[in-house]
Amino acid sequence: MDKYYKNFILCGEANFYCILCQEGFEIKTHVEKHLRWEKHRKNIKNQEYAHKFKKDRIYKIADKYFYCEICNLVFQNAAEHIKGNNHLEFKISDKNKERTLNVHCDEDGSIRIQDRVITKQQWHGIVDGMCFICDEPVERILTHIKSFSHMMRLIQCGTMVMDSQLYRQVRENNFYCFTCFKVLDNKSLETHWVDNHNSNKNEINKNKISQENIKNKSNANVDTNNNIDSVAVKIFKKIEKKYFSFEIENKATCLKCQEIVDATYIALSEHKKFHQSLDDIVEADLVWLRRDKGKARAELAKYGRDNFIRLNEGGSKGYCSLCNKWLSAHINIAKQHVEGACHRGHLELKGLVKDQKHDKPTIKSVPYKSFLDTMFGPFEIDGLSFVVINNGICIDTLSYMLICVIDNFKSTTKCFGCDSIIDVHNLKKHAKTNEHKEILSGCKVLPIIIKDDDDEFVRQIHPGLYHCGYCNKTFPFWENLMKHLKSHPHTVQRQKSKLISCICAKLYLDPLCSLTDIKEYNLLRDFFG
Repeated sequence: MDKYYKNFILCGEANFYCILCQEGFEIKTHVEKHLRWEKHRKNIKNQEYAHKFKKDRIYKIADKYFYCEICNLVFQNAAEHIKGNNHLEFKISDKNKERTLNVHCDEDGSIRIQDRVITKQQWHGIVDGMCFICDEPVERILTHIKSFSHMMRLIQCGTMVMDSQLYRQVRENNFYCFTCFKVLDNKSLETHWVDNHNSNKNEINKNKISQENIKNKSNANVDTNNNIDSVAVKIFKKIEKKYFSFEIENKATCLKCQEIVDATYIALSEHKKFHQSLDDIVEADLVWLRRDKGKARAELAKYGRDNFIRLNEGGSKGYCSLCNKWLSAHINIAKQHVEGACHRGHLELKGLVKDQKHDKPTIKSVPYKSFLDTMFGPFEIDGLSFVVINNGICIDTLSYMLICVIDNFKSTTKCFGCDSIIDVHNLKKHAKTNEHKEILSGCKVLPIIIKDDDDEFVRQIHPGLYHCGYCNKTFPFWENLMKHLKSHPHTVQRQKSKLISCICAKLYLDPLCSLTDIKEYNLLRDFFG
C-alpha cells in the first residue's frame, strides 16, 4: 500500500480514489493501470510538500485540503493532524495503517461484509435520496458517489464489527447501521441493537413491496420471449452488471432495491428508470467501456518518434512522413508498417539502413519531355481538377504536380519531388519555383502499356523512387511498384480515371455541356459515388 500512498491514492476497504486525478476504482488492477498513466505521472511531478510540514510528508492539494502521505488521509487542519497519536506512531514505525479484512467487493458490484451482502448504494450510505455519509440530499447518485468530497469521507470512515453487529462511524458521534441503514447517535445505538433493528418489521414491508413490484412487472407489456444468443447474453450481462446480479436463471436482482425482474433488455431498462435519471444511466453504461490508454499512447508516441510516425492531436491516428500514409493508433499496426517493405525501402533511399538487392525495371524509362505529346486541362469535375495527357491519360492536377494533400483540416500538402511539407495557400508559389519545375521536368516516365487504350502513368522522381499518377502515391524500388500496380485499389482507380478522361474529352469539345447530360458522368456517380 505504501506505493499507493506515495501516488496520492486513498485506500479504503472496498474503494480506491486518486486525489490528483479525482478518479475512483474498485479493482487493484485498474489502480495499477492508472499509476502508469502519463497524465497521472505529470500530476505527481507538479506536487510538492507543504513547506511547514515537509518533515511530516504532508502535501497541500487544494485551497483548504492537505494530504498526509504517511497516514493516507485528507484533512483541513494539518497542524492538528501532526499532533495526533496515530500520525506520530505511523511516522516512527514507518508502517501502514491496518485495514479491516471483513469487506470484499464482488464482481457484480455488490459489497460483502463478512457473510452479509449489501448493494453499492447502501455501501455508499445513500438511502431514499439522502447520503448519510455527507449528510446531504442526492439527486444524481452516480455523480455524487464519484465526487471528491464523498469519496474522501467514505474511504476515511471504516467499517466496524461488534458482537456480529455491522456499522460505520460517519461522524464523531454518529453511526451508520448496515442492518437497517439508519444513522444513530451513541445513546440510541445500544438500544437499537437490543430492539434487533426492527428487522422483522422491515423484512415484512420489504417482501410486500417486492411482491407488488413483481406483479406490476408481470402485468406490463414486456416482451419476455426475446431469445438472445450466448454471445449477446454475455455482452448484455457485462453492461448491466453494475446494476443487477444474474445469479438466478433468466432473472436479474437489482443491487439497489433487491427486486427480481426478468433478464430482458426492456424489463431492466424500465426498472432502471425508477432509480436514476437518463443522464446517469448513460454515463454508467459507458463506464465499463472506458480504458486507461495513457500508457499505450505514450508507448506509441515514443515508437513513432523513432520511426518517422507522429500522432495527431487527439492521438486517434498516426502519420508516417516517409510513406505519406495514415495509420491506426495502435502499436502493433505501427510495428507492422515499419517492418514493411515500403517503409524500409524509403529508409534505404535516405541512406538510414543498409542497402539490399532489388529488382531492376523491366521497362526502359524515357524523358518526360519526349513522352509528353499533348496535354489538356485543367477540367473541374465535382470540385476536383484533372488534366489529360497524350491519348487519354487522365490524372488529378495535384498528382501531375507531384503534390498530395496530407491533412484537409490543417490544409497541409506534401511535394514528393522536393520532399517538403507545404501549406495549401503556398502551393502556387511553390509550383512556380525553379527547383520544383526542374524536378518535374526532369522526371523519367516508364511507358507501361496494359492494353492499346489503357496505359499506366508512372514516373521515376529519383533513382529508385516511383510515383503512380493515378493513385498519387510513391513507392521505393521496382518490386513495390509492381505489387501496387497489380492491386485491386489501383485497378479501380485506373478504371475511374478512364471514365473521367471521357468526361474531360466531351467538356473540351463542348465547354457549355452539362455534366448530368454526359453518360460517363452518370456512370461515374453510380459506380464510384
